[in-house]
Amino acid sequence: MTMSKIMAKLCKKNREQYRLLGVCVFLSVLLVSSFTMMYFSPSIQEFLPSGGDTRKLMWLLLGVVTVGCLIFTLYGGSLFFRKKSREFGVMLALGARKKMLAGQLAKEVAFVVLRYILLGILLAVPVSYLVWKIFQILVINTSQMQYLFGMTGILAGLIFAALLVCSMLIMGIRFVRRTDIMDILN
Repeated sequence: MTMSKIMAKLCKKNREQYRLLGVCVFLSVLLVSSFTMMYFSPSIQEFLPSGGDTRKLMWLLLGVVTVGCLIFTLYGGSLFFRKKSREFGVMLALGARKKMLAGQLAKEVAFVVLRYILLGILLAVPVSYLVWKIFQILVINTSQMQYLFGMTGILAGLIFAALLVCSMLIMGIRFVRRTDIMDILN
């Protein structure tokens, strides 16, 4: 049995961990992207007074949502890497080099994270539209409050996604550097 077959079997066995990481990334990107699409929409920007308290509260809420989603995803990533240490331990015990394992890990994490980021950004448009329509039904329904989303909202979602990718990259590098076969075996 080759190393790649062993890695494939270990990955298949731990599919739930990949799904957990993906769901954390997906929900975070979906929430932040849909929020920014609504907040930066031309309708909201024209409606809120410039320099007003409501606009300041929206910025504060955006910051809280962004930080909360980032912490949520980092927690999911830490759970993922904790479970991944078992795979690393098996492979290191079989004689694999850290450099080879780091490359494999980077490919796996990139595939999972980028796929769920793309899905989150794509679904953010219909989710923001749905929330907008619910808001119109429950709160205010005027001709001025039409659903329009600007490219700024999508750009903000992409910036958040890039922040998540960088965070996962840093977590992966730390994980590989700190991995010690003796600690894993113990």
